[in-house]
Amino acid sequence: MTKTTILVNGVEIEKSIISKLLLENEKLKAVKYVCEKANVGLLESKNIVEQFQAGNIDNYKYQEVKKPSSLIERTKPKKFSLIKKMGIIFGVMAITIFLFLYKYIGFQHIPHHIENIMNNGFPNVSMSSSENDTEISVEAVESVEAVETIQSPMDTLIWVNAQKNNHYIPENVLEEWEIYKKIDFSKLIEATDKPTNKEAQAAIVRHYKGEVIQLLEQYQAHIQIGKCYNAPLQFSEKNGQQIARVTAMVSAFNTKNDNLGNIQRPLNIVYDFVKYESDPDTWYITDFSQSIPFDYVLNADRW
Repeated sequence: MTKTTILVNGVEIEKSIISKLLLENEKLKAVKYVCEKANVGLLESKNIVEQFQAGNIDNYKYQEVKKPSSLIERTKPKKFSLIKKMGIIFGVMAITIFLFLYKYIGFQHIPHHIENIMNNGFPNVSMSSSENDTEISVEAVESVEAVETIQSPMDTLIWVNAQKNNHYIPENVLEEWEIYKKIDFSKLIEATDKPTNKEAQAAIVRHYKGEVIQLLEQYQAHIQIGKCYNAPLQFSEKNGQQIARVTAMVSAFNTKNDNLGNIQRPLNIVYDFVKYESDPDTWYITDFSQSIPFDYVLNADRW
C-alpha cells in the first residue's frame, strides 16, 4: 500500500497537502508547511519538497534531518503545559512570601518563621500588609502572562494570502496566528546601540562554535541581522550587569545573496544580543525575551 505520509523527525507530513500546494504552483507554501510542521530548516524543507516532486521521497534519508539542538531553548514557542504553569504560579507565591518576610519581618527572623509555617501553617497577616502583597501578586501574574505570549516572529503574509484564496492552513498555524495577531508591537523601540552583521555572526559563532562554523562553510554563507529592538536589561550571575540588549531576527545568505533562512538547526531566526559591563565591546547571544514583528526587509528576497 502506498504511504500517504512522509515521516520527518517523527512527525507525519501529509503528502496530499504538499501535492495540492504544488499543483497550485505554491512551492514556497509547501516548503513553509514542511518547515513549520516538522520543525526543520528552510533549506532542508526545500530539499524534501523537491525530492517529493521528483518522486524519490520514499527513499529520503530521514536520519540526516537534524532535530533542534538543546543549545537553544526553542525554535517555535508552544503553549505552556499545565505543569509548567503550576510551577510558575508556585514560584510567584514563593517570591511573594520571601518579599513579605524580608520587608515586614526581617532576614534574621526568617528561619524562625519558616519553621512556624512548616509546623503550624501560614501565620496571620496584618491588614496593613495585604495591599502590598496584592500589588506584588498582580505584577507577578502579569509577568507570567507576558511570558506565555512571547512568540517567534511569524511570516503572516503567506497565511493571509492562503486565507484569501481558501487554501489549506494547518490547524497549529491557525492557533499560533491568532495569538500572534493579538501581540502589541507598538511599544517596541528601535535600538541605536546594536551589533553589525559581522558582530552578530561572531556572537552566534562564539555561542555554537564548530557546529555553526561547519554549517556556514558548507553553504558558503554569512549571517545578516535585521531590525533591532531594545529589550529590558537583565543581570547575569555568570557575566554580571548588561549594558545593552536588543532583540532581532537573523538570516543566512550565500555568496549569491540568496536567503537561506536559518539553514538548519541549531540556528534560530531570532535572538537577543547583549553586552555586559565586564566586556562592553563584545556582543553575545541569548534566548529572545520579547516578541517582535517578522522582518520583511531582511527577508525581502526569499526564494
